[in-house]
Amino acid sequence: MSTSKINFELNGEPVSVSTVAGMRFSRVLREELGLIGTKVGCNAGDCGACTILVDNKPVCACMMAAQQADGCNIETVEGLQSGRSVAKGNLQQSFLRYGAAQCGICTPGMIVVAEALLRRTPHPSEQQAENAIGGVLCRCTGYRNIIRAIVNANVREEVPTPYPGPRTNSVGAPIVRLDGAPKVAGSDLFAADDWPNDALLARAIRSPYPHAAFSFGDLDEYVNETDGVVAIFTAKDVPGRNCFGVIPEFIDQPVFAESETRFEGEAVALVVGTADDIITLDTSNLPITWQKLTDVITVTEAADERAPQLHIGRANNRLTGGYVKSGDVESGFEAADVVVEGTFTTGFIEHAYIEPEAGFARRVGDRIEVWACTQAPYMDRNSLAEIMGISKNQIRIIPSSVGGGFGSKLDLSLQPFVAIAAWHLKRPVKMVYSRAESMLSTTKRHPSSIQSMIGASKDGKITAMTFVGMFNTGAYASWGPTVANRVPIHACGPYRIENYCAESAAIHTHCPPAGAFRGFGVPQSAVAQETLFDLLAEQLTIDPLEFRVRNALTNGSPTVTGQRFDKGVGIVACFEALRPHWRQAIRNAEMRNESAQGTPMRFGVGIAGLWYGCGNTSLPNPSTIRVGLRDDGRIVLFQGAVDIGQGSNTVISQICADAIGVSIDCFDLVYGDTDLTADAGKTSASRQTFISGKAAFLAGSVLRNRLLTICDAPLSARLQLNGNTLLASVENSTWTVQLDQLPADQDGFIATAEETYDPPTQPLDKDGQGEPYASFGYGAQMVELSVDTALGTTKLIKVTAAHDVGKIINPVLAEGQVHGGIAQGIGMALMEEFVPGKTNNLHDYLIPTAGDVPEIKTLFIEEADPHGPYGAKGLGEHVLVGTAPAILNAIRYATGAVIRDLPASPDRILAAIKLK
Repeated sequence: MSTSKINFELNGEPVSVSTVAGMRFSRVLREELGLIGTKVGCNAGDCGACTILVDNKPVCACMMAAQQADGCNIETVEGLQSGRSVAKGNLQQSFLRYGAAQCGICTPGMIVVAEALLRRTPHPSEQQAENAIGGVLCRCTGYRNIIRAIVNANVREEVPTPYPGPRTNSVGAPIVRLDGAPKVAGSDLFAADDWPNDALLARAIRSPYPHAAFSFGDLDEYVNETDGVVAIFTAKDVPGRNCFGVIPEFIDQPVFAESETRFEGEAVALVVGTADDIITLDTSNLPITWQKLTDVITVTEAADERAPQLHIGRANNRLTGGYVKSGDVESGFEAADVVVEGTFTTGFIEHAYIEPEAGFARRVGDRIEVWACTQAPYMDRNSLAEIMGISKNQIRIIPSSVGGGFGSKLDLSLQPFVAIAAWHLKRPVKMVYSRAESMLSTTKRHPSSIQSMIGASKDGKITAMTFVGMFNTGAYASWGPTVANRVPIHACGPYRIENYCAESAAIHTHCPPAGAFRGFGVPQSAVAQETLFDLLAEQLTIDPLEFRVRNALTNGSPTVTGQRFDKGVGIVACFEALRPHWRQAIRNAEMRNESAQGTPMRFGVGIAGLWYGCGNTSLPNPSTIRVGLRDDGRIVLFQGAVDIGQGSNTVISQICADAIGVSIDCFDLVYGDTDLTADAGKTSASRQTFISGKAAFLAGSVLRNRLLTICDAPLSARLQLNGNTLLASVENSTWTVQLDQLPADQDGFIATAEETYDPPTQPLDKDGQGEPYASFGYGAQMVELSVDTALGTTKLIKVTAAHDVGKIINPVLAEGQVHGGIAQGIGMALMEEFVPGKTNNLHDYLIPTAGDVPEIKTLFIEEADPHGPYGAKGLGEHVLVGTAPAILNAIRYATGAVIRDLPASPDRILAAIKLK
């Protein structure tokens, strides 16, 4: 291919580069010039993560041919530090202060477009900021704090130092992310940002059909005759077991399909070669023959006894199910004065993290090391050990920074591919999924078909409820059993229902595997339950909020599994926190509707309650944390809990710092690496703050006692570190120890502590009775919106969210979780639906942009949990659960139409209005 030299100014310096004609400029910046701050999320101009300034204008570098840069002034996020930025570094600090960077993969693009705005308008309005970032997608933050950060970038105010110290009360303080600085500078290392220079590149060959048989021709001949191709690997090259999964009893997914594929996008082979050749490789002449077979795409088709069976031993394609029964449902309905029922459906939903899967592997002697984006490094290690046919201690997983996960990066993706190739070739092998490949082949939220019936007495008390949920779990098990088990426990919502029966089933289809996605099936069940609650309240002429309060769980009342919590049940407090906002919102809606008479605009307000059990369902769920004091006075926290943007690096450090009783500015963090950290469990199910945080609290408490013993000081003493001096003081007495004078271990540690926490649970019996979770988080959300009844379009005005977090460890990070979850709930309610084989990009698959997320008011309730660190509960999963049903209830308030099938797109809203 022809090359040419281009000359341009880059971040103030002249640059000359020889490049292949037509090469994307994003690749030149990243691979030729090492400017990794220009992130690549789609290579289609959809996500905006690669935005740079070209002659002072924002441009997607992935959509710019390298030759177009000739003669231009190019600025990347690396160049927008204090010297070249009009905000003189304040923009980056403002992003940290307002929690505008979570996972950080979109942050460089956001910083760049914000810089362009601030050059034109030093003090922009919120609307101007919203418009400026409209072309950059974020899946984590919900955008509102990004807008605040931009608006206030040039506002003079007292800026808190990152580590307000010396202090021993980190818990509750708005400490900025400990890992935030590289995120706003563009230097954070994501999985595609760092690999050996001599690494080969891998590319998967995938099925073009949902169900197909296939056979290979002469692959050796293809390798020998194709320039740049070094090897092709198939199922026969898997050293150990060609199978993986996340739940031992349900492991069923091959690394490479052997003769038959079960979903479009399933891998059958891996081509490995030099990077330039693999990128441009035409695989159309690869010797493989396909035979399309009959497929089943829906649960109804798959459950038919005549349907093709995906797995032996799973009759009617049923993977598994869940069941909870309490009381006497039949008598409960007989006692009801009002009964409502309905069928509700939701579709596949794509995680749509902005970072596609990436990573590399290298063989080191008889060990394999894998660098990748993952939510579960120890699960990866254990699975890879079986696949590779070697022991667990021969596997090292090094998590990169993770550009969003939301559950999908719990499952293996490219890790087995690069590990197998690197093992055989004894060379580093790297891989990066394209956006289409990521969306085609990774897990999704389970589609659901739910039938439910609820009865109530005329005084507004629930008398009975039934629930039947069918979930499309796709071709392989993934987290299908977890969804099936969790849903019947949660389908009642945070309410006291004496007579209850709920069952669920996960059904295989020839679709991508459905796995974990923020809520594990609970958001789907909440749509049905909270919609029916509103219909009950309407028939009983009871205010919807009041109806929920009358039925809400309180301390000591039994859940549908018979579990009782003496403390920490905060759902009533959440509803009461919303009450004044609810009343005002109803008044606002009435006034707006009166003013809008004669127009198609109608205004509504809706509410929904929510709850979520923290951690695994009735299973062991331990986390182990290690912490130590070195002889140089630094405390090292060995923290294996992966931070995917939610802030666990910071929150767990805050908890540990307070447990020891020292300032958090004494802390260094060792993160994730399975060779260096203990197993802190997977990052999912809202477990890291609650479980890993408690382990950090216990380890910190033990270390504190050991340090007091070293000082020979009483338990009431206050500890302080000053360089390599440890001080303990009580009133007028002080004990001083020179750490460098004490014996240390080979790593320089004076004292260490390692503790494990596993929350107490009990298995469920045959009727689903037991204690599935040690803690629940609670919340209530309220939505104000307008509906254009002529077009079917919905415009959100405001979301008010009250969440019981037990104890706020970091208010800025907690608010960020609420905002991000609400944004994903908005997508679920109004626009998101993945159609296998059709919506494999970010312009056909829509996620909320900055213009779709309204003002969000967050109210935190602190009903302390007796198990959690300082009373804290989990939060990350809960915040999504209530948003969609609150939106649907607001649409019904505005139009009278009941939406039963998601998303509530304009055509479905119009159809529901006509049906009404």
